[in-house]
Amino acid sequence: MLVEFTAYSGDCRVSGMLAVPDGERLTDFVNREAELEVTGAVLESHADGHTVSLDRVALSREDMLAIEAREPRGEAARRVHTVRHRLEFRIGPYAILGQLHSKPGSQPLAAIGRRPSMVPLTNVTIGWNDSHGLQLRDVATLIVNRELVDWIRADAGDLPIFVGVPVAASR
Repeated sequence: MLVEFTAYSGDCRVSGMLAVPDGERLTDFVNREAELEVTGAVLESHADGHTVSLDRVALSREDMLAIEAREPRGEAARRVHTVRHRLEFRIGPYAILGQLHSKPGSQPLAAIGRRPSMVPLTNVTIGWNDSHGLQLRDVATLIVNRELVDWIRADAGDLPIFVGVPVAASR
């Protein structure tokens, strides 16, 4: 099935359409595929706002800092009870504030380290500067590439060590 697709890289946003197998969650798909082929792609530069349109573009998961997840959602039968933790991320030029869902009783930052590289957050605001100034976008679900995260800030109770990423203490 073709789904609307928006990805954030270090210097631009990429939008278009992505073919995802029926019934599969976008998070599972991008964690499995090292490269995604986007059709009807539009790349918008943060530096000067110019756009480039391409019939097709192949994007490496290693180059995508974050991806918006839209409908359809994954199968309801696969959902489990989770606890939400408010986290702030810095990844490349983006500041991200969202909620990580983890199993009750688990430490959220440790849980991120055990997950595949692309980690979903909900109730997200993503911000960045471009040629027009500060841009803020509210997104229901944003999949973040944890391997490219610069730092994470959590609530004081959620500050165990996250291996490989400096954790900024709350102010």
